Amino acid sequence: MWKDADKPDQSQTLLIDIPDVAASNITEQKKKDLLGLPNITEKEIRQMNTFFQPYIFYHKISKNETECFCTACNRSFIVNTTLYHKTPEICLHCRTTATAIAAGFSQKDKTETINFVLFKKHKTKDIVYAICLNAGKRYNGDYRNWYNRLRICGKDFLRQPDLECDVLKIYVFKPGECRVYRRQYSYHDNKIKWIYTIVKKKIPQAFSATMYKPADKIILNKELLFKTHLKYYAKALPLALSDRLVEWLNLCSLYPIAEIAAKSKSTTIQRIVQDRLCYDISYLDIVNWKAKKPKDFLKISLNELKEFEQRSNKAYSLKTLEVFARHKKKGEKLSFDLCQYECNLMNYDYNYKEIMKIIDIKMLWNYKKRQQKNGTWKGERTYLDYLDHAQKCGYDLAQSNILYPRDIQQAHDDAVANWQIVRAEAEKKEAEREALKYGYPERYKKLCKKYAFEYGDLTIVVPKLASEIIDEGRILQHCVGGYASRHIQGKTTILFLRHKNEPEKPYYTIEIDEGERRLIQCHGFKNEWENKKAEEVKAFEKEFAKFIKSPKKYKAERKDEECRKSA
Repeated sequence: MWKDADKPDQSQTLLIDIPDVAASNITEQKKKDLLGLPNITEKEIRQMNTFFQPYIFYHKISKNETECFCTACNRSFIVNTTLYHKTPEICLHCRTTATAIAAGFSQKDKTETINFVLFKKHKTKDIVYAICLNAGKRYNGDYRNWYNRLRICGKDFLRQPDLECDVLKIYVFKPGECRVYRRQYSYHDNKIKWIYTIVKKKIPQAFSATMYKPADKIILNKELLFKTHLKYYAKALPLALSDRLVEWLNLCSLYPIAEIAAKSKSTTIQRIVQDRLCYDISYLDIVNWKAKKPKDFLKISLNELKEFEQRSNKAYSLKTLEVFARHKKKGEKLSFDLCQYECNLMNYDYNYKEIMKIIDIKMLWNYKKRQQKNGTWKGERTYLDYLDHAQKCGYDLAQSNILYPRDIQQAHDDAVANWQIVRAEAEKKEAEREALKYGYPERYKKLCKKYAFEYGDLTIVVPKLASEIIDEGRILQHCVGGYASRHIQGKTTILFLRHKNEPEKPYYTIEIDEGERRLIQCHGFKNEWENKKAEEVKAFEKEFAKFIKSPKKYKAERKDEECRKSA
């Protein structure tokens, strides 16, 4: 027998917890806000229940009788006809048309959740609450045995298709202020308790969308607002923001000027309000949210706003207006074209604030036109890259001819080349300091003695300084320069392969593993991507590998071979 909601001894079980303001973790401020929060009535629960998909679960109890249970009204009834799975049926109690579902295995995976916002009013004080809760129904219980119980948080609940409600946030609206509380679980003294934390974000979202479900919500008791201090705010809600009533009331409670601004015919002002509500963008350079009069809301004149809106067909963003207001505050009058150009510079991967301290946007704009006329302008990225390298090289950018060179492309290439020289010198100095730190001079002498080897016209040269390894990589255009530090620290060993008659000219570079006594790699210009490895180098590699494997044995074999040749 299923449990009926209308029987007095089987009252509907609601898995919902209204905050216990007497809990030890509640501060005085929270008590003032949450004390007197009305409970959710059974009528409101039934109202929420109407938004869920109705089902009629059925099972045969005899040959001619079928017991049914309606999830719309939570009542059971018996019919003398045969029901069929997933067919529409009418409940005999509430007359709701529902989908018939065979009780048993097919009902186990049927779950449904909906976000609700429930407005409640304090009995005596001028306080309005917005309870944001997630209500769900699950149908995986055994409805033929209503004694089957489910234990949750130390309490027994009957497994039945009643609403399971979880309060997520509580908005507390008072005249001129709004606080938002988030409810969370806490395990303390071997008990699960609720803790209430104030949301620091001024205008938080009532629900957060996830990859599993959207943040859609259903608002209940909206008519209650028109009997409170929030009635004017509720009436002023823009049609485009109809699904954000809670956040809108939050915004207007903190900044009453938002209500007047939303009624403005200016599309720009409406966009500012929507961005503040939806994306928490303040635009503090354009507007004053704490203003009490409409004339004090904008930090620009109405004529300037009108001009901006007339030019907005050029895809000007609100960021453009923000840049305009920022320059106006400094006493600079810029056109919207220049402000938009400055916004475009922000999109490049450079330190925008530091760059703007150096350049003047008007002079840069005129400089760009001159360079375009001469055919030397390659884009803003080239110019910004030039400034970046010029700063690193220590150029005096206070001089106009350096800040705005005659040929930007040539100046860019020269600055990059100079920076490479400066960086190489810095790397050399750092490598030399590192060599002294790890005692490389002593290791250098040992390496020269250990790897003194010649074969044919080729010989081994040991790098004396880390800078020599860096130069080797730069000249041969391979990656050995990055091995300089490891060589100095003794983590690997780098050797140079040179011609006997040109010991200073880079030819090939060798890396060996002293622990395993083996040759790891031997590469020349660009790692031989364009040309094959020389035959003399291949022959040298083969002999040198034998040498490092067993130097004494190799020298003895070479000596015997020379003796045989001389005989």
